[in-house]
Parts: sequence; structure tokens; C-alpha cells
Amino acid sequence: MVFNMKLCFPEFEMKLRSTGETKLIYDVIRKIWVKLTPEEFVRQHVIHFLMEIKKVPASYINIESSGNKLNKQRTDIRIYNKLGGVWLVVECKSPTIEINNQTQIQATQYAHKYRADYMMLTNGVTIVYAHLNERLYTQLLDIPNFS
Repeated sequence: MVFNMKLCFPEFEMKLRSTGETKLIYDVIRKIWVKLTPEEFVRQHVIHFLMEIKKVPASYINIESSGNKLNKQRTDIRIYNKLGGVWLVVECKSPTIEINNQTQIQATQYAHKYRADYMMLTNGVTIVYAHLNERLYTQLLDIPNFS
């Protein structure tokens, strides 16, 4: 197990390689090798969870982008719906980062900025889900499968 961390997501077959001292993981969405950090470890688990469990097609997934170069806010993962709107915003943290009020506010701000239907915040150990309903986010136990 990479990082000796047990996450709350299903295991998947990771493609790993090393370049000198740097460990890399293959990102199936961006189709590139990226540095394997604790946050990236969580992000890759979330990507596979969304595709395999929540049935999100890879073509609807956008990874770590700000939307424009002037804006420093970057969402870890955005899932688009079939009409081009944002269905889900995901904020991934390292397992060592506590999910608390501050991290929930950050994730909710990203979701609100993109007018996402749902928000997901995780450090791989804890997951917080929320649904946008009349400008307020209501915490959920889970999000629906993509359809």
C-alpha cells in the first residue's frame, strides 16, 4: 500500500513508476504521470470511485483547473452534467489534513462559485457530501449515481 494509508475508497489498480527519487502515478483523466503526493493519492482514489461506483463517464471529469488563469482558486475535480453545468465539485485533502469547518467552507465556496448541484470534500478518511438547494448547501450521507 502506498503511503501506508487505508482510505475509505475502494482499492484500484494504480499505475506507478519512479523517476529518480520521485514516485509518479498515472492519471487516467489527464492521461499523464503526476507526482504522487498524499493529496494526489486521495484524488486518484476519488476519480476511480466516481467512475466505477458513481458511474461518471471519464469525459465529464475535469481535474484541477481554475477556470481562468487570473483566478487562483482551483477545484481538485469538477464533474459536468450532460447540459454542461457543474454536477459535482470535489475538494481533496491529504489524509493528514483534518476535515473541519474551515475546509468545509472552502469546498462550499468552490461549489457555490461553479453553481454545482453537489459538493464532496474528502481527505480519504472522512467524506462530506452536500447538495445545493435554493442557495444553501444541505449535508448528505451520499451523492446519487451520475445519470
